[in-house]
Amino acid sequence: SKVRRTAESHDLCDADRKDIVQQLRIELYHRAASFDHRRGDWRIFVRIVTERRLASLAARTRRKRKRLRLMDNTSLCSQFA
Repeated sequence: SKVRRTAESHDLCDADRKDIVQQLRIELYHRAASFDHRRGDWRIFVRIVTERRLASLAARTRRKRKRLRLMDNTSLCSQFA
């Protein structure tokens, strides 16, 4: 699936992937009211909403993981200073 491929390309673990899928479902639930069938197909609407949200969630998850790694490294370094 698109979520799995994106998660793999962004080095996301299974738990992060599950969180992202849940966030995508919530996003679609909130955005469904704005869908207008006269303006486009539901599947395309879902794809666009999903791709945009997926990109931002994956980037946020990577930044969070990087911050945590930096914090862990900093705390280790301070122990040996």
